[in-house]
Amino acid sequence: MIRDSGTSLASYTVEDMKPDSISMPKLLFIMVIALAAASTACEGEECREQRTIEKIEERNKERVDDWMDTAEAYDRQRERVAELTQELRPDRLKLERMRERSRDQILDELLKKKPDVKVMHGMIDKTKTKMMPYNYKVIDQVMKAHPAFTTEQRSKIRDKMAEPPDPFEISFIVKTGIDYVLYSIDATDPQKTYIWGQINGTVTEINGLIKKQHKVTVAIGDEWAKKDAKYDVIKAHVDDSANRFTGFIKSLTTKAVDLTAQLTPKQREYTNDRIRRGKTCPAK
Repeated sequence: MIRDSGTSLASYTVEDMKPDSISMPKLLFIMVIALAAASTACEGEECREQRTIEKIEERNKERVDDWMDTAEAYDRQRERVAELTQELRPDRLKLERMRERSRDQILDELLKKKPDVKVMHGMIDKTKTKMMPYNYKVIDQVMKAHPAFTTEQRSKIRDKMAEPPDPFEISFIVKTGIDYVLYSIDATDPQKTYIWGQINGTVTEINGLIKKQHKVTVAIGDEWAKKDAKYDVIKAHVDDSANRFTGFIKSLTTKAVDLTAQLTPKQREYTNDRIRRGKTCPAK
């Protein structure tokens, strides 16, 4: 099974929702920073460093190797998958840079005195539209790899995909960061109640989404394991998953904008400074 550094076989499937994945921090970035967890950024950092192609490829290799080990793949099978994965390398870097630009544009809107939810939702839709051709390329490569594996090997990969994910939880460090920022902005008790209510509600929504996306992951694994796996069936699952995930991100941005209305101008000065530090550093 081929995987890429930012998407799984189905874009936005459960693999992207795991707490240790790259997508989850980006997903929560808008919401959590807006909800005063921006203090998790290092005090001395003025921006977020771009991920290098080496880092992107390192993560990708780890995922590919995991699938090959699961399938107990032979050398020639590993070589074939490596070839197919390598063909996506230029697209992976372009995708990463596009995501960074999109995230920065959304943050720029959030920094405005009166952020426009509709504008932010439009940005999210455009990002999804730009991402889907790449996700379809991933499916193309996965289908090319399909005949290289035996039915038994594909079944092993399917079983691996079917393993239930761990629930998402906010770490102690992030919780401490939230409390620190609430203290720094001298949040009132009603503000604290509102913010924590939004955060806890979002965690519940995330775990609900994880379960739904996992069902999609399992369905894709079931289809790919078949001898006559159908491209259109897998693509339909990918589209369904992407639409659901996009809707969830829109919900987060709406909450982030709602939060800005709860803060005083002075409080927003503090949180906006943290948000600016979350933007991508200029290319060197």
